[in-house]
Formats: sequence, structure tokens, C-alpha cells
Amino acid sequence: MTASRFAAALGTVAALTVPVSVSADPITITSGRIVITGSESAGAEVDIAGTQGFSFRGTVAPASGHAMGCDPCNGGDDISLSANAGSLFGGSVTFAGRRLQTTADDTAFVEMSAGFATLPELPEDFDFGRFSFDSGFDFDGELLLQAASGGRPVNLTLRGSGNEVATFAAARQFGTSQFFITTLIFDFGSGPAPTPEPATLLLLGSGVIAVGARHRRAKTQPTTAVAG
Repeated sequence: MTASRFAAALGTVAALTVPVSVSADPITITSGRIVITGSESAGAEVDIAGTQGFSFRGTVAPASGHAMGCDPCNGGDDISLSANAGSLFGGSVTFAGRRLQTTADDTAFVEMSAGFATLPELPEDFDFGRFSFDSGFDFDGELLLQAASGGRPVNLTLRGSGNEVATFAAARQFGTSQFFITTLIFDFGSGPAPTPEPATLLLLGSGVIAVGARHRRAKTQPTTAVAG
């Protein structure tokens, strides 16, 4: 091997073995929330903080999830309330109490694993309503900042749990029950909540339907009804 080829090979190996700064332990997210609004074209708005002097505020796009994939969803569908987002992001990150340098090439991935819901069939005289499902969720995330520590990459692993509120707008259209996702809010501040069973979610939805139908029969303006 010539000296020039050896030098080139050595440079390649060095590039592949550049040390990446990693937090010693996964960061536990203790406060804040992640909000996804609308369909799969929307991103995730992230504003969270945790151990090791960590905070992250920004947008991660695109977002995806079962509930957003069926837009609209139909009555009788069993849907997952989980969601994830991963791509380039824009925002600010602090770690160990200091703000890290961010670039246009930084990437983030967030995944919220939640429960399932069964969407009920709406009564034929139902007009419009809105109702929510509560679910506990587990959180996994990763941030890769390309030049955050003296020009070297930093890889941060995130963990956590909390309570999700998934809100749908519901309408009876063309003889079918249709549900449109409005917001998925993953809240770390309230602490973890038990994941409701599908039967529990159906009971909550049925209660909202009764409220919506009652308001329509009374010929009031369309009301927003949220299941507790």
C-alpha cells in the first residue's frame, strides 16, 4: 500500500471512530408536554425538561400515528393513541445547565407509546361534538446534535412517562360516523396515568354522544363536549 493510500485509509477509519459525547445515563423527562395538532402533515411541538439540567424546546416534523393516519376515522375503528415524530428539527437544547449549539443537520426522534380506543357509532340524529380519550404513555426519545460540544456530536437519550389526552371532532356525515383528530397532548407534568381499557373509552364516548344528541334535540347551537 502506498503512503497516500495508507493515509487515506487512516483518515476514513478516524472519521468513523470520532468519539460521540453521550450523557452517562438516559435523561428522565419530568415536566412539559408534546403537542401534535391535526393530521400526519403536522409536526410535534416539544417543550420538555428533565434531569441532568436538560431542556428541549422546538418542533420535530413530520409526525405520524394510527389516529392521524385515518383522517377521518370511522365509528367502530380500533385505533392506537400512540404517536411519533422524527426528522430534522428546529429549536433550542440545554444540557448540564448550558445551552448546546444546534445546526440545520441536527436530528430528533420522539416516540409516545399509549393505549387503544374504540370509536363508537354515532346516533343518526347526532350533529357535531368533540370528545377526548385519556391514556397513560411511555416516552422514548433521542437527540443527535452534530456539533454541540466543541464541534463534536452529542447524542442524548430520553425516557419518561405521563398522561395523554387525545381529542377528536366527531360528526355524522353521509350515513357514517366520522372522527377527525384535533390534538394529541402528551403531558409529563401530571405523572403517569393507567391506560384505559377499550371498554372504558367506549363508555366515555357514549356519554359524550348522549350530551351531543341532547343538545341537538334542544335546538341549541352546536356544543363542544369533552369526555372527562
